[in-house]
Amino acid sequence: MKYYLCAVLMGLLFSSCSSWDALKKEPMQDAPVDENVEARWLGEGKEQTEIGEDWWRSFGDPELDRLIQKAAKEGFDLTLARNRVLLAQKELSLAQSEGQISGELNLSQDFNRVNRDSSTNKEAIAGGSLSWQADIWGRISSLSAGALAEYQATQADYDAVALQIVYQVGVAYFSLREYDELLVLHQDALEISDKLYQYYKDRHELGLESDELFLAQEAENLRLRANVKDLERLRHLQQNTLATLMGEIPGQFKLEPKNLTDAVSFVDKPDVLNANLLERRPDLVAAELRIKSAWNYKEAARAAHLPDVSVTLSGATDSSSISGLFSDWAVGIMPSINFPILDPTLDAQEEIARVKLKNAEDVYRKTVSTAIGEVENAIINLQKYEERRVLELQRLERLLKAQEKSQVRLENGLITQLELLQYQREVLASREDVLNLNMLLLSETITLYNALGGPWKPSKNQEK
Repeated sequence: MKYYLCAVLMGLLFSSCSSWDALKKEPMQDAPVDENVEARWLGEGKEQTEIGEDWWRSFGDPELDRLIQKAAKEGFDLTLARNRVLLAQKELSLAQSEGQISGELNLSQDFNRVNRDSSTNKEAIAGGSLSWQADIWGRISSLSAGALAEYQATQADYDAVALQIVYQVGVAYFSLREYDELLVLHQDALEISDKLYQYYKDRHELGLESDELFLAQEAENLRLRANVKDLERLRHLQQNTLATLMGEIPGQFKLEPKNLTDAVSFVDKPDVLNANLLERRPDLVAAELRIKSAWNYKEAARAAHLPDVSVTLSGATDSSSISGLFSDWAVGIMPSINFPILDPTLDAQEEIARVKLKNAEDVYRKTVSTAIGEVENAIINLQKYEERRVLELQRLERLLKAQEKSQVRLENGLITQLELLQYQREVLASREDVLNLNMLLLSETITLYNALGGPWKPSKNQEK
């Protein structure tokens, strides 16, 4: 029997050594990274392009800057992201404490009553131990490295949330200012529509026109007034959106009306854009770190198959009184080797770790593809919106010239008031198109910077 046990132990030791050799053949390494990002985007050889940190200040609107700063300081999303960072930090501390020396101390008093002479024996007992597990195969260090990578990934998630807040506040603010200016344009359109209605009505009363035209114009008035109500509704919704982003109660937050054209300026975009801008995009950073975290957890799961070595230093003493406990101690040291055998959970945990690593790699590839697609779409939209805006401005310029000439012809009696009002209506429609294109350009600009990863970093006061 004794020889049989020795043979089993030797076999386990040799199998462990072979497992260790296999582990050394596949050493721990950094997470795999997609090296074809530049090749799949704008190519190589481009000069480094940089975007300033507080890039939204280039829009030239102090109120927009104030709203972004307030949302960064008091918004709910950033608070939740900050809590996730703190939780990951505590989990990292827990993982790092696993390889440290642990100890315990026990004190007890034992009372034994003897029935023969009704006497009581008192015995004080004290004991303690210190334990340390050697990280021979790197299991503990892998767990610590995985927790560290996850903590860094949550920090990148925090930056991603902060960047998303800038994007959401910017788009909501631009939309609100567009509605402000559209309300002004609709009021001008209503004035023209009222004049047309009165023109048709007067001619109908003189018997020069049927009632169809002024009834149709009255219906047009009602349509414009309904549009005004809808614009007011949309403006209130954008105010509520901004209130939620800034951590305020919707319905109590108010912004004074201001035209988009007067409030916001266009931002000059970089002439050269290349893939190295994506390196600081927070969601890409987080996805790459989660590959590293999953890789380390997989290595820890593999190392769990190997025997672990630990050393325990223990001491004990007893005495009839507590005061005499520390006069005589018995101290012992006990090294131990544990061989994990017949434990199906180890194989299951390693397989789970492999699946999580594969999932993290797939998430990274999807994130890279999504990021490149977002940048490409924003670049195309900006280019086409700008070309269309140039054409619309040219159209508006010609309509304004035609309106000036028609005003002169009206004064000379060459055209009717109706023809002049029709010109004015076309001018207003063109102004609405230009305003809509301005809004699209501003939104796509902030979309592009968001897709490029900002950058955006909160100030020290905001981090507190």
